[in-house]
Amino acid sequence: MKNPYILILFTSSSGHTKKLAELIQRGVLMVPGMQVCLRTVPSVDEVAQGKTESTEGPPFVTVDELAQASGIALGSPTHFGNMTSGLQYFLEKTTALWFQGALVDKPIAV
Repeated sequence: MKNPYILILFTSSSGHTKKLAELIQRGVLMVPGMQVCLRTVPSVDEVAQGKTESTEGPPFVTVDELAQASGIALGSPTHFGNMTSGLQYFLEKTTALWFQGALVDKPIAV
């Protein structure tokens, strides 16, 4: 994406977090000139299977999409007080971005 965009990154078990992500998307698209990049992450099972593309719902997020976003909205159901393991796994792969300062001063909502 070339224009400024908000990355809405979510994972959803029952569909409730997906609905919230879609509502956030609708709000962002009301701002002139802004675009949305709606993405999800693979589950741990999908990662173990080597799955690289989503067959249902939005595409899987890339680290580059996270780095290039103007802002980020994260959503996840909780499992025993934590985010889903798929989202945690993806975020743990972003260490290089933090060391490069690529995410510094980027607005984020959770």
